[in-house]
Amino acid sequence: MDMRVPGSRSTARPPAARHAASSGRVPWSLAALAVAAVAAAAVWGGPLAAASSAVVAVAGLAVVGRAQPIAKTGWTAGAAEGGGPRANEEPMQRPAPEPVEAVVFYRPLRSLPELHLRGIEAELRWCRPGEEPLPPSGWPATTAPETAAALLDAWLDAALPQFAHWLPDLRARGGATLWLRLPPAWLGLPTFASRLTQALSASGLDPSCLVLRVPLHADGRQAKLPDAVLALQAKGVTLAVDAFGAGSASLTHLERLPVRTVCLAPSFVERAGPTTPQRWVVESTARLAASMGMSTLAEGVTQESQVLALAVLGCNLGVGDVCGPWLPAPDCAAGWSGTQAVQAA
Repeated sequence: MDMRVPGSRSTARPPAARHAASSGRVPWSLAALAVAAVAAAAVWGGPLAAASSAVVAVAGLAVVGRAQPIAKTGWTAGAAEGGGPRANEEPMQRPAPEPVEAVVFYRPLRSLPELHLRGIEAELRWCRPGEEPLPPSGWPATTAPETAAALLDAWLDAALPQFAHWLPDLRARGGATLWLRLPPAWLGLPTFASRLTQALSASGLDPSCLVLRVPLHADGRQAKLPDAVLALQAKGVTLAVDAFGAGSASLTHLERLPVRTVCLAPSFVERAGPTTPQRWVVESTARLAASMGMSTLAEGVTQESQVLALAVLGCNLGVGDVCGPWLPAPDCAAGWSGTQAVQAA
């Protein structure tokens, strides 16, 4: 079978060159040419030119004489005589994909300062067997589309049915929204919107129950959300700007976007002290968001002293250790204190 790439040149060599490379001997035709070159240099250029030509010729013949035969293992793309495997060769096998394990973790979103349950965030973590699960921030920078699609399906197959099972109890407690921070690898999938729409329908969930945390990138005065996200928003899915303050987006971009919540980056929340510049960013963002009918989520609430301080600055929602840790579904009942127990499906 010809393994050459269409349009590429064949790497077949003349018989003399193949013989030289395989036997390690210098062909008589090449030696004769070298002698002729030295003689011509002596006639036209004198003794010095002849000596130089002789040195070059000897070096060239030495290189040809030391040529090693081609390795006899593996495929030789574009090799002579058809380019396929040789008689004593075996086809090169592609390594099998490594097995991975995917687990969905959940954490509560709470109101500030009351800490009432207002939603559940679901995050897919995956790992190789025996390793710690990696959140999306720890995924490889370049994820193959096939892998990204499989991870998306794993989240859809686990998080949506689980949330649908919890929904009656969550509604009674005021937390009837499911939040998802979108990994960049999923946003790049052409079928992302259709997969998500079909999964919502199959789970019997209204699209308004889902809140997508989307990164916002701005170029000058222009800020645009991905088309797939806008298509989902048109069907009722709620949008939130993720990690606001850490990127290029500014306050002036918010009023032009169909978002309902602004999620502040943890770097601002954790350092929003009484006299720090981060305090001004948190307060001004929360006030402007409120004036446009948006809520503000503070991510990184790790101390109880932050709860009241962030509420005073205008933050409506919070996530972090104080609000509740990331937990797998079977452990969520213990992590969400309240009058009603929420059991895993």
